[in-house]
Amino acid sequence: MQLEDGLRNFIATPIVLIAAFVYLASGMVGTGVHQDPKPLIGIAIAAGALLLGLAGYGLATGKGKSACRTILNVALIIGAFCLLSGVLTTVLERIYHVRPDEAGAASPAETHFVMLLGCLSVLGLIALNSKQRPRRGM
Repeated sequence: MQLEDGLRNFIATPIVLIAAFVYLASGMVGTGVHQDPKPLIGIAIAAGALLLGLAGYGLATGKGKSACRTILNVALIIGAFCLLSGVLTTVLERIYHVRPDEAGAASPAETHFVMLLGCLSVLGLIALNSKQRPRRGM
């Protein structure tokens, strides 16, 4: 059993690391760092990476499970700051009456993507850190 647990952790940890990297890198697609923003594709990539990370977490056992949980928590907390960033961007642009055609103004697609990614991160944190209560007898 010891060898099987070690092998499962050996497989699960890189899966979670890659998923966390892809999750954080999905912002490049969604906000259009290199080209036009594609928020729906960015969210699809982020959701797929989150599911892959949770699957890797489910595969891990013992100490590997706590390491995978920490990796996912760090990636999701960084992603949750996107929600704060998106809200602040929206509020500040409304306060200072920034027009979309001005230089430096965030496009609506970027802002929506950032807020969606932040919401997805918060939901992922809730799913990862919620404890299931045992059911009582029927």
